[in-house]
Formats: sequence, structure tokens, C-alpha cells
Amino acid sequence: FNPIRPCWLAPGGMKDFTLPFKPEELLARPADGRLWVADVPDVESWSEKEVNKALDGVVGRLLTSQGKDLAEEKTFSLLFAILQSWQRLDEALQPRVVDLLTDAAKRLGADAQKLRKSGSAAKGKDKSDATG
Repeated sequence: FNPIRPCWLAPGGMKDFTLPFKPEELLARPADGRLWVADVPDVESWSEKEVNKALDGVVGRLLTSQGKDLAEEKTFSLLFAILQSWQRLDEALQPRVVDLLTDAAKRLGADAQKLRKSGSAAKGKDKSDATG
């Protein structure tokens, strides 16, 4: 049982990511296709300029994908590495990462709300077609 099990909306549908209890579980690709941390960059050895450049790329991908790129391995692995290095990175980067994650979550939430509404409308239409 894992109490922390967020789901991310990905272009191919929903992907689960389960936070592993053991570090070695992070390195093993799940057989069931779940999102995993792959090729974790060594952000602690990067300069502030390099981290900002990588975050600029993430921002661009998140904007064009309405936040869905967060569930792609490259983006997820980078953000995972940044969060793992949180205390050792320059404090000026922290608000930027928080804003980036907040914006992506809002975009995904809005997208999920649209899907929910369109699903409700379709169900309502199906019921009216069945009674009519």
C-alpha cells in the first residue's frame, strides 16, 4: 500500500507514478508502463545558468503542452532531480520551480475540468437520446 500515488495526465492517457519506498526501486523501470525517473541529471554540478536554461526548456514544453509535458520522462526526471537537490541549489531557483509546478498543475486541473464537463454533457445527451 502506498498512500502517495498521484496521477498525471499524459498525452497517451493517465499514467500513475508511485513513490517507491526503496531507492533502488527508482532505478528499475516499472513493467506496467508507469512513469519513472530515468536519466536523472546531476543538477548539483550544474551552474545556476545551466539550471535556468534547463528550466526555460521545461517552461516552453509545459506551455505548449498545457502542462502535460510534466508527465514526460525527461521533464519529470529533471524536476525530480531538482527537488532532490532542493536544499543544495541556489535559493533563487526555488520560487521559479514552485511557480512552474503550480502553473502546470493549474493547466492540468483546467484541462481535467474540461474533460469532466464534456464527459458529463455527453452522458446527459446519451440519457436524453435514450428517453427520447
